[in-house]
Amino acid sequence: MKKRHLSALTVPALLAVLALAGCRTTRPSNNCPTWTYANQAEWGHLCPAYAECNGPTQSPRPLSPSQAAALPLIETHYARSSFQVRNNHTAYHIEAKPGRESQNLLVIGQARYRLDEIHFHSPSEHRLGTRSFALEIHLLHKNVNDENDLAVIGVFMNEVPGAPNNQAFEQILENIDKDEIQMDPAGLLPPCEPRLDFRYLGSKTTPPCNAGVHWHVLDQPIAVPPIQVDAYRRLYNNTERHEQRNTERVYEVKPAGATP
Repeated sequence: MKKRHLSALTVPALLAVLALAGCRTTRPSNNCPTWTYANQAEWGHLCPAYAECNGPTQSPRPLSPSQAAALPLIETHYARSSFQVRNNHTAYHIEAKPGRESQNLLVIGQARYRLDEIHFHSPSEHRLGTRSFALEIHLLHKNVNDENDLAVIGVFMNEVPGAPNNQAFEQILENIDKDEIQMDPAGLLPPCEPRLDFRYLGSKTTPPCNAGVHWHVLDQPIAVPPIQVDAYRRLYNNTERHEQRNTERVYEVKPAGATP
């Protein structure tokens, strides 16, 4: 069968799922009122379960040249595997969940994390200095020994006219609400290695805003063409949390032996 590619001809096909996007409010969680990106300043006051949204170590936060640190580099061990793609109306994003047998791993020093979810924000939630990007990918991982220990790789998606379609992103866009697709999540990462990152302790960026999340925001974006950005934004846009107060230090990870 001839492989389909996202193009001006296939973008209208995505409109079929627009009706599923529905209104921009969530269903109540933990007996809390609905939250939206329009009322995000009130998240921490909506109910006790969302109180952490007003905490001192929230995400996102500004990223800029920071204290350099020769910390263990991130290592990703990803491979082509099974994913379920869903239009998550409650969280306002498209997400890809690995199959139960997935062994896509993130290794940082002695810690090992298993990939649990991929989702997107438009525009980017983090900024590099004053620069924001068209989209931001969050690859959320859980520690293999403690599922409450979370690590997120953040990847900026830079809109570049003439850039080729990102094949992994295309597979997600063209298979929304499919129970199983085959995809290599490494296709959502910058190709160059080592992959250097801005590292800090923060939180989830949607209610209940759980703190204690290990953030690893890569310093190199990936390029995507305008047609893919537009295809995603026809589904969800303005889904970025505003910059938050965070008292934790940001470390700019450098290779061992690099000059700070």
